[in-house]
Amino acid sequence: MGNSKFYFEKIYYCNMKGIFIVFVVFSIGCSNYSHDADDKVAISIFISELDLQNLNNKSSELIEDYYYVKLETIDTMNLIGRIDKVVFYNKKIFILDRSISKAIFIFTEQGDYLSKIDQLGEGPGEFREPYDFIINSKSNQIIVYCKKNMKLICYDLNGEFNTESKIELSFRSFEMNQDNYCFFTHSIYNYLERYGEVPYDFIALDFSGNLLTKQFSNSMEIGKSVIVFTHNKYFTLKNNDIFLSWIFNDTIYKISKENKAVPFCYFDFGEHSIPEQVINNNDDIYIYKDVVMDGLYWSKYGPFEATDSLFMIQISAGISDETQNNFYFVLFAENLVSKIIFKEIEIENDDGVFSFPVTTYNDYFVSVVYPEEVIFIKENKGDKKLPILKGLEGKIRKFDNPVLMFTKFYKL
Repeated sequence: MGNSKFYFEKIYYCNMKGIFIVFVVFSIGCSNYSHDADDKVAISIFISELDLQNLNNKSSELIEDYYYVKLETIDTMNLIGRIDKVVFYNKKIFILDRSISKAIFIFTEQGDYLSKIDQLGEGPGEFREPYDFIINSKSNQIIVYCKKNMKLICYDLNGEFNTESKIELSFRSFEMNQDNYCFFTHSIYNYLERYGEVPYDFIALDFSGNLLTKQFSNSMEIGKSVIVFTHNKYFTLKNNDIFLSWIFNDTIYKISKENKAVPFCYFDFGEHSIPEQVINNNDDIYIYKDVVMDGLYWSKYGPFEATDSLFMIQISAGISDETQNNFYFVLFAENLVSKIIFKEIEIENDDGVFSFPVTTYNDYFVSVVYPEEVIFIKENKGDKKLPILKGLEGKIRKFDNPVLMFTKFYKL
């Protein structure tokens, strides 16, 4: 499967007070999985059964610091249903609730409520559903995408409407690369003559809507089966860099100045990798999903997150004698030279566990704790498998806004 690799091995013993032994194997060569002809050589991060067998999931020795920020609840008018996206900018927290409250909420860094954008409707500055948003740091504008109206709406940082523009794309996520828009569609519905007869997952346009680049042809039937199981986040910001990653694709891409998605690193699962014939199978569009979700093959699964010094992804992997799917966290260094894998980290003396982050803030991974989870743990003292902090008991009510948990890991 794929091209041969030239391996060099380096074994790291990450003692962390005797808690973890981590084996790291890297290879340089052509990646096994080529989603598009533009894929070039990328560094491979090898993950084997040995990595998964040498885990200690009950220790918080990896965590250097953590704290939480409670998002202020004023009344029912500023309640957040679910958090789909979090952006930190200009000492404020911007939170998207896509489908329940259908609004973007603005808080201070301390969690004090400021305002929200919730202009529902069809007119100028109004949306039917705020599907995604970004912040343009050059113009200090919040740019909201309304999928149903297919338009981009610009507001100032206080939520006041500025301008809007129609865009003939149905996409799932977008970002800004310099002065251009980068869209990830992951959809089979963009058969627009303006952008060509064959749909593409990655499309870059300038502010005038002119096509700059397009990659990852989505003409295969596989697009129909994967779209249902995608996560909400495809683009990841790290300082001035933009990364692109999606479910079941074991490659992480970095967006170049020319608006091209260039392979950054590739996760190699060896004999557990999904064979090319399964990836490209058009006869049964659900085979690709099923073999991963059933644990027959391993794959990169969740969103990609990056702090100032660390990267994190989630993988779907099962031990060979198990049929049940398992999810693991992979924490790896910026230089791609060391990694640690864990399945669950319980926070010492706090009756809580680390949960997968929705974003990052400086060197902290930011997760979400919902009020109903806190209520649940109070009623079920013996269950410690929820992202709960003991310190929240008595401080958050059933109908309060969620809490943001900030977790900092030791550098690898």
